[in-house]
Amino acid sequence: MLVRVTAEITGRHLGLTAVSVPQWEATEYFGCQSRFLAADPSASCTRTRELLCWQPSHP
Repeated sequence: MLVRVTAEITGRHLGLTAVSVPQWEATEYFGCQSRFLAADPSASCTRTRELLCWQPSHP
């Protein structure tokens, strides 16, 4: 979903229309990078906070 939102916002600023394409078509265009685009990029910062003893003070 992050890739779609990013494409839509970028397209809007450039006056272009973002379109959805099947994964096989994205693979042809983006090559091996399509695996990263198809991945779910959501993550928790809990592990980072634990490893670095980090507590953010603002957004």
